Amino acid sequence: MSWILENADLTEKQVICSSASARTRDRLGKFCFALCGINMTSLLALLTLFLFNKTAEKRKKFDLRSSYQVRENADVLKIMLPLSIFETFCYGIFSLYGGLIYKFHNQLPAVTSQILLTSGYVVPYYTLVSPIIFSYLIRRSRRMRVTRMKEMTNRKDEAESYIQMCTEMWNRPVTKKN
Repeated sequence: MSWILENADLTEKQVICSSASARTRDRLGKFCFALCGINMTSLLALLTLFLFNKTAEKRKKFDLRSSYQVRENADVLKIMLPLSIFETFCYGIFSLYGGLIYKFHNQLPAVTSQILLTSGYVVPYYTLVSPIIFSYLIRRSRRMRVTRMKEMTNRKDEAESYIQMCTEMWNRPVTKKN
């Protein structure tokens, strides 16, 4: 953050009540684009993990450790992927909008340029909505886990429940002997 504010020229006339000079705004814009790039990179990493999990689930041979890891990855991805998509969307919109305003700010009056830039500032909306999305995802994950546990415990007999649980854990089909 100090890189953004270093050598700020505070003698420059400002349109709004702000201590941001033109150089500070330029550096802040670069910082915003860097954050957008980091968000896109993390989204790509999560999508790669998601695809890896899907291919791992399709494999028929599992050991207990990799089966557990795939299941844990799937549980984490159910929370992280929607949040990462939302974050990348918000920062992408903010970066594109800010980039367009920056590109045409010389052709607009200073006040209009600043009003447009301020109106496209989506970070407060992101800050407001992301905890709501996060709490919804956590509640949904808990409900799914409770449902899964109820399904495992509501078997006809204990032997069937144990066999079915082992089958799901090892992800191997078990044939019943009559």
